[in-house]
Amino acid sequence: MRFLTILISILVGMAMCAVFTFNRWPVKVSLAPFFSGPHNTQHIVTSPLWVVMFVSALVGLFFGYLLGATSGHYSAPPKAPFKREDEVDYLLGVRKQEK
Repeated sequence: MRFLTILISILVGMAMCAVFTFNRWPVKVSLAPFFSGPHNTQHIVTSPLWVVMFVSALVGLFFGYLLGATSGHYSAPPKAPFKREDEVDYLLGVRKQEK
């Protein structure tokens, strides 16, 4: 189990390194999207695309956690207690009674 966790972590890390390497071009993010124009440069942040992707993913995880932690809604209903049934003896074709 521990080996599988380490292997999956390494593969995810390699995929993240590939995404970060290939998405390093600068992009402009406008912090005031309703005030666009050629003279509005004070609300624009220039950063690599991978930073924007990473921050967006972290913000999404944070809000998803808050929504799940505060909603009080659980997706799975509580399970009923396990009820054992008599076993079938396949050689004799009858059910065994447990004591």
